[in-house]
Amino acid sequence: MQRACGRAALAFDGFDGRNRLRHLHQSGCLKVMLPRNHSDIPDAVLINTAGGLTGGDTLATQVILENGASLRLATQTAERIYKSTGDNAQVNICFDLGEACSLDWLAQETILFQKGRVRRRISANIAEDTSLLLVEPIVLGRLSMGEVVSTGHLHDTWRIFRDDRLIFADDTKIEDFSGLKRSASIGGSPAMASLLLVDPMAEAMAKDIADIDKLNTTEIGVSAWNGMMVMRFVALNPLDLKNTLSTVIETIRGRALPRVWTM
Repeated sequence: MQRACGRAALAFDGFDGRNRLRHLHQSGCLKVMLPRNHSDIPDAVLINTAGGLTGGDTLATQVILENGASLRLATQTAERIYKSTGDNAQVNICFDLGEACSLDWLAQETILFQKGRVRRRISANIAEDTSLLLVEPIVLGRLSMGEVVSTGHLHDTWRIFRDDRLIFADDTKIEDFSGLKRSASIGGSPAMASLLLVDPMAEAMAKDIADIDKLNTTEIGVSAWNGMMVMRFVALNPLDLKNTLSTVIETIRGRALPRVWTM
């Protein structure tokens, strides 16, 4: 069967204090837009023209930043993982960040449909003074359609290296979705998210966002150590999750999110 396949590669250079696009490649169903945002830090938006992923589809994204470059990379809309006949959809994201660089990976929701299967890998190799923000929300089923995900496969792997030395590893693998009803997991909530900040100020930032969980029904857990902050989010309503994430991200970075997050 015909499968969707997409690849995108971006490289920015900040040698003279300006963020300059040095390389752009896009092929297949994965496209890149660079909208004007009237800011010194450029936005890039990934668009999957296939409209979603199913078994056997593949997406690959690579970003290289050098010489103090900064970039915010977001997805245009929620990524949908449709029913699979058996194979996993494969998503590979790779970041290579040089000295004094800053990257925000601001993915919108990944919506897993009943019997959807996805294997996603995020890896980054960063310099000592790099600032890296990763955000990945996941929604199980379509709340407005009353859909409940009981069968499928979700495997999310994060690996962060600093100067080729592993500093952070995280794996989320779910096949028994009935187990998610337990309070020790996500208590049956259909929306969850992970956020990782690697930044010299990460531990101080954890104190600044201590009261954000009081804004709505989203539950938040925060840990900070060794220049890193990890946040976990669980919500009964995906909209509450998105609103909370927006508040947290804007607090961390001190400016509004890319426009695609509010459209």
